[in-house]
Order: sequence, then C-alpha cells, then structure tokens
Amino acid sequence: MSVKNKKVLFITSFHGIISKNILNSDVFKVLKSDNNLEIVVFVPEHKKKLFEKYYSSEKVVFEGVNPRKISQNRINVFFSRISLLLINSHYLWYKKREKINRSKSLIIFLKYFYKITFTKFFASSKIAKKIFRFFDYLFVPKNFLAEYFDKYNPDCVFVTDVFDSTDSFFLRDAKYRKIHSVGMVRSWDNCNSKGLLRVLPDKLIVNNETIKADAEFIHLVPQNDIYVGGLPQFDKLLNEKRISRELFCNKIGADIKKKIIMFSPVGDPLSDTDWQICQILKDALNSNEIPADVQFLVRLHPGRDLPIGDFVKDNNFIFDKPGIGEGKDVEFRPDDTNHLADSLFHSNLIIWIATTLGIDALVYDKPQIVVNFDGFENKKYIESVKRYHDEDHMKKMLDLGGMSVVNSKEELIDIINKYINDPSLNRDKRKMVIDQQFWKLDGRSGERIGQYILNEINNYFL
Repeated sequence: MSVKNKKVLFITSFHGIISKNILNSDVFKVLKSDNNLEIVVFVPEHKKKLFEKYYSSEKVVFEGVNPRKISQNRINVFFSRISLLLINSHYLWYKKREKINRSKSLIIFLKYFYKITFTKFFASSKIAKKIFRFFDYLFVPKNFLAEYFDKYNPDCVFVTDVFDSTDSFFLRDAKYRKIHSVGMVRSWDNCNSKGLLRVLPDKLIVNNETIKADAEFIHLVPQNDIYVGGLPQFDKLLNEKRISRELFCNKIGADIKKKIIMFSPVGDPLSDTDWQICQILKDALNSNEIPADVQFLVRLHPGRDLPIGDFVKDNNFIFDKPGIGEGKDVEFRPDDTNHLADSLFHSNLIIWIATTLGIDALVYDKPQIVVNFDGFENKKYIESVKRYHDEDHMKKMLDLGGMSVVNSKEELIDIINKYINDPSLNRDKRKMVIDQQFWKLDGRSGERIGQYILNEINNYFL
C-alpha cells in the first residue's frame, strides 16, 4: 500500500454487524472509488485473514489488533462502568435488576440501590455528563494506538461503532493528535443501552431522526454535528434482484408448494423458552388450527444458541444459522447478506422475539408478529421476554402498531390466520414504522453516507 500523496482513512470493524452495515454496503464501495484515498481497516487480529479474503483490494489494508488488550485497560474499565450509570433507560435498569433476581444477598441489593440512586441524580444532568467526559479524556490513556497512527499518518478516522470501548480509543487518539473524526451509531438501541457516549467525534452519522434526537438530547451531541443518512445495509435488498422461489426452496430444503413463516427466536441466554414457541407452532399445525400449507423457517440469532428442549424437528421446521463463527465472533459475509434478503423476500410472515429482524422485514412490507409471552410458562417480568419489548427503542417502534404484539398462544394462532388470509393487514401502520426507522427507504443510504465521509475528508482540509 502506497500512501504517498494520498489521503488516508482509518475504519474500525470490531463488531460482526459492521461487515453487514458497512463493508457489504455501498458505503465501502463509495469510499474505495475515490482514487485519492487509501483505506486502513482495523479488525480483530484473529479475523484478519477472513477480512482479507472477502474485502481486500489494492487500496485497502487490514490491520489486526487485540480489542480486549485495548479495552481492558483498568482506567478505561472504570470510566466505562460509570458511563452506564449516566443513562436512565429501561434496558440499563433491568440489567441491574436481574442481578438481584439471581442473588438475594444484601451486598447486591445495596449496589443496586446505589446505582439507581446515582442514575436518578446524575443521568439528567448536562453538567455531570460534561464533567465525566472531561475526566474520562484526562485520565484514560491516550496515544494508545501510536504504532498505527505513526505508521499511516491518517487524515481521518471513521469509527463505525461509536459506543464501542475499542472504537473510543481510536477517537481519543484522533482527538489527541487533532485528526478529523467521523463516528457512526452502529445499532438502533445503542443510545439507550451502551452508556454515555464517552468521546464525541467531530461528526456523527445516524440512521434516522429518532436516533438523532437521542444523540442530541441524551448524549449532548451538537445538532449541527449530526448527519442522518439512513440504513445502508438495506440498499441491496431494494436494488438487487432476488433468486427465484424455486431456487431458494431448494437451497434451504423447503417445500415450494407451502407458504413460509419465518420465526426468529431470541436465543440463549436471553430466553430458555424459544423451543416452546416452536412447539406451540408445531401443535397448531398438526391440529389444523393454522393452514396445513405452511412451513416454518427458524432463523437463529447469529451469535446465540437455541436449546431445543423437548422439541422434535420435522419436515415442516427448517433451522437456519446465519453468518460464520460463533458468539460475538460472528461475521456476515456478502453471501450471508444476500441469504437474509432472499429469506425475507420469500417469507409470507415474520414472527420474532427481541430482534432487529423486524426492521429488515419492513423492506419487503412483510406482516409481523412479536411474541410477548414465554411459551407454556408464566415467568415473572424480570425473567420474561416482555422486558425486552419494553426497551426504549423497541417501545417507540411497537407503539406505532405496525407489528402485532401477542401475549398468549391463542392470540398468536389467531393473528397468524389473519395475516395468512390478509397480508395487507396493518400495512398503513407498517408504513409509519418505515418512516420512523429508515428515514429514507430509497436504496441510496450507502451512497449518501459514503459521500458524506468523503466530503468530510476533503472539506476539512480546504
């Protein structure tokens, strides 16, 4: 890689979804199209060869680093924990409450009381958040990544997961060296689940106006520094032709004559009753409570297992594990993105628990059901899947009514039949969700975001 007389852009990719959101999208394509730009992508060191296999080019170099070695710095861990107390959200509340549920000790209760009290007093204070950021920058080590900054002398740093601890080190070093930085909020829940944004980038890219409002009012990001670009990972779903139904059914082993209902369970350890939902669906099919000409495509969470308990698979249930790797090491290859698009396109109905798949399915206007109960069990709230659907970001979407939330087996079976008979049911409300979540569903989000980053690089030096 020759960087002489060319600008250099750093890109981070330490979360498996970044491959799907950025590297497989037009964002990366647009950035690579600039002949005056060289790109250095930072990835987990044990995945470097995987990234080189799928994304290498003459203009792109991959550097493998150890995220754990960076993020586990003691001072960094301390400030990371404090940042979680400066956001008052449903998710961060129940994560604290779960600890009491697991252990009834007095010490755990006192820690819980201290944390919620701290949050109550300081999470709404702009002054407290600014003071925290001042000391975070003052004490957390800087120049931690000097080896790479000295080697490549970047002109801009693009962190794709602005709340990530490792990404924050790239931002911190960029700020220390007065290098222009652009950050991006990786996922729709991050503003309410990852703690206070510790290092502000010079510019922040978000997917929609909802996230923009959260970034501005919760994390105190100046309004003029926020750019709304849409969801680039969905451009391909709109712009590319999907494979035929016959080819898709042959690929997954499905019956081409039957409708496909996709079920996306939340997975272990977030739930141990996913298999019971499968059993309810199987029983309903066998007892003719739902039409006989349906089959279920169970799309597992890419980073979680699905214990199947007493459930016995048959030809009407096809289990599909996306991505490559396990747990947090999962990556989405280009073919995985295409397979997701084909799966959604050829499904007649989507059933899910606590997943972003509901947003994906909106691209094809698929009717959706949210399972808000725990199979055959009556769990208390802090152990139930219900708590996931009350998270701030999720509730904003579900309140629009575009997805049917069911609280019992009977409701689930009833709405399945209604959607099979009339897929247009709630279409007007799904359109409201599309407007909220996608901002612009026009197939050009990746192009917009890529061009915005190029403009930031070029305009910064004018």
